[in-house]
Amino acid sequence: MDISEARKQVISGERIYLRHLTLSDVSDAYLSWLNDSEVTVFMETKHSTMGELQAFVKERISKDDCLFFGIFDIPSNRHIGNIKLEPISLKEKKATIGIMLGDKSYWGKSFGYDSLLLCVNWVAKNLPIDKLYLGVLPENKRAFSLYKKIGFTVLAIAKKSAVYEDGVHDNILMELDLSKLKN
Repeated sequence: MDISEARKQVISGERIYLRHLTLSDVSDAYLSWLNDSEVTVFMETKHSTMGELQAFVKERISKDDCLFFGIFDIPSNRHIGNIKLEPISLKEKKATIGIMLGDKSYWGKSFGYDSLLLCVNWVAKNLPIDKLYLGVLPENKRAFSLYKKIGFTVLAIAKKSAVYEDGVHDNILMELDLSKLKN
């Protein structure tokens, strides 16, 4: 499957589904996540305008090396977060992944775990990708624990490589070998 085909997929789990975002998914609720310091505490983006968010989503959905999925709650059809694979290198069989669970009413209820696991398993079975990578700040203990639970392992620690609120911090680089999931 190539990237354009992958964008047409709806990936369903028990409580959530993932689908490629469109400009119609840009909403006041989505914007509010990016302007909430609790949501963005470990993100590069600390605030956004509607125009900036629309431009960001438009750019992501037009890039050849990006899959930008929304996370949707099945019973309510509510957009609760995003998972992004970018950059994707099909030639090198690798991608970088990131997740944001923006709707705080879904925090602490395993929706992040369910979403990430659903995406990882789908990537392993449907895309010619063998490795997923991500970076996480040591201070983001919940995310680090989630990534380890999914199966990511520490690849390296990039010293003083991440700018975060009060200065420069280390960045834990992690990888997941998808070849074990491809069977």
